[in-house]
Amino acid sequence: MADNGPMSPLRVTLSVLPGDFAICRLATDAPIPEWSTDAAFCSITRTKDELSIVCPEAFVPDSVSAERGGEP
Repeated sequence: MADNGPMSPLRVTLSVLPGDFAICRLATDAPIPEWSTDAAFCSITRTKDELSIVCPEAFVPDSVSAERGGEP
């Protein structure tokens, strides 16, 4: 087994998922919306500044401010 201590490089394999995704930025104290957890893939991150959600844009209601996959 490889040693992945502080000086050992890690190997990470990434996959490109099909479809268009959206990045939503909500208030830091906002609850996690139900629509965000219905997708097969979602990323939910809370920081001191915001609640960020990445999920397929089809799951994001039109009323939610988001950067959507189809936009430049």
